[in-house]
Amino acid sequence: MTIGIGIWAFLAYIGFILFWNLIIKRKLAEAMMFAWLIVCLFHGFAAPDALWKSFLAGTRTSSCLSPILFVGMAALMEETQIIGRLIDILNSLLGRLKGGPAYISVLASALMGLISGSTAANAATVGSITIPWMMETGWGKDQAAIMNSGNAGLGVSLPPSTSMFLMLGFADVAAYVTTGEVYLTVLTTGCYGILYRLLVTHFYIRKYHIEALAEEQVPSFRKTIQEKWSSLIIFVGVMIPLFLTTGPVAVFLRKSAFGARGVKAIDIIIWVPVLIILGVLFEGRKYLPKSKQGWIKFCGTLSKKFFNVAPIIMFAMCGSEALSSIGFGRDVSIFMGELGLSRVLTIVLVAVLVECVVGPLNASAATMALGPVCFLCLKNVGVPPAVAVAVFLMLVSNQGAIPPSSSAIYISCGISGSDVTETFSTLLFHYAIPIACIAVLIALGILPVLA
Repeated sequence: MTIGIGIWAFLAYIGFILFWNLIIKRKLAEAMMFAWLIVCLFHGFAAPDALWKSFLAGTRTSSCLSPILFVGMAALMEETQIIGRLIDILNSLLGRLKGGPAYISVLASALMGLISGSTAANAATVGSITIPWMMETGWGKDQAAIMNSGNAGLGVSLPPSTSMFLMLGFADVAAYVTTGEVYLTVLTTGCYGILYRLLVTHFYIRKYHIEALAEEQVPSFRKTIQEKWSSLIIFVGVMIPLFLTTGPVAVFLRKSAFGARGVKAIDIIIWVPVLIILGVLFEGRKYLPKSKQGWIKFCGTLSKKFFNVAPIIMFAMCGSEALSSIGFGRDVSIFMGELGLSRVLTIVLVAVLVECVVGPLNASAATMALGPVCFLCLKNVGVPPAVAVAVFLMLVSNQGAIPPSSSAIYISCGISGSDVTETFSTLLFHYAIPIACIAVLIALGILPVLA
């Protein structure tokens, strides 16, 4: 059995990340930087050249720039309180249903997933509103925490997310898919995740006999829409790039003077945050800081968020380029071919591997550790490349529901005041395992997706 130098470099790469982050308990950005340097050393005398070329290639990708835009976008949305106004619209629409706040928890997590792409951010932002609300309307504190943690994974499985940026930035992934293909496919698989969570919520409502909110607790839908409809402007920023790069509009543009190169130049993960930022600045202008001190405080908060994300993304992209240049993708293909596993066994093995790793690691770290190898394994057994990316993201989205290391669980239980250990088995059997099974069915082609 052939184990090429690319695989050895990858094992050293993932081993150092796990050691530095979990054992030494240092920052993930440090782990990614040193792991990149270690991979470059595997190039031997060409290490300096590999270091420089991988740095140039890694930092020039749109996946390295886009997190800056999304961090700024999320900060502006928080500052302008646009999420609260969107939840008010959902409440006016669904509040009269039995268990309405629980349904809103699912849909609000989906909204946050489209914006923040973070499991922990989903759990904290949505949970701070919906957990107390659910407890006031008949839900037990454990059940409220369970649903909030189980829904938090929508921050990863819906585009755009940090894990999606990472996958698109890996050289072995970018060689096979475009951003537009991945965006639409991930959006489809994310909708499966939303549908499943809505079904689970319906089951819980019947099981615990949850009643509807009192009439005075639900605002008028007509009045809410009249007052807060402008909050929906953020979805225009998502839809415009999608319409221009996929479907019949894209086909028309390719055949027109605009041309295929013009369509390809529209990078969704750049234009989505840019357009949403413009919409948020317009819609939420009265909520923006009015003084110099206010802007200084806002920019200070923004810079802290940026420096928590940017170094990780940059070093991950550089490490990916270094692994690609040493032949990691080629060596994985050869190794998997020699193993001779069936298509079904390979897909199940990938699912089990990801779920085991995403427990102790967060979604971003698991993506950096396993993203390229899992993508190649799935692609090599006939899973379409865009679907392979979407399936992997759906698997790592379980980070919010896999005990005992998920930050989303502790955040949710902290808000509700429940015992963390009481949530473990329900999260595992009602959220993590079923969602992993849905991902496997998508990879096998049993559940259809847009691609």
